[in-house]
Amino acid sequence: MAPGLTLNLHGGQQRIRNLGAYNFADLKVGVTKTWDSWSLSAAALYNSGDASKNGVPLWTFFNADGSSKNVVGSRIQLTGARNF
Repeated sequence: MAPGLTLNLHGGQQRIRNLGAYNFADLKVGVTKTWDSWSLSAAALYNSGDASKNGVPLWTFFNADGSSKNVVGSRIQLTGARNF
C-alpha cells in the first residue's frame, strides 16, 4: 500500500450453545489514511445476526430516551481522530 495507508480487515463469529438466536458472524473491510497526528478511516461492516426473534429484540440497542437502533445488516463507518 501507499505510505500512510492501512488496510483494515476483520472477520468474527459468535456461537452460543443452547442460545442459537444470538449466533452471528461479522465482517469489516476498510482503509485508514494517516498524516501528521491525524487519521481518517472508512469501512464497510456487516453483521448477520437476527434483529429479533419471536418479538424479542436481540441486536437492538436502546437509548435512555427510549429510541432504538438495530445493529444488524450492512453499514458504512467513517472515523476521524487526532493524537496529541
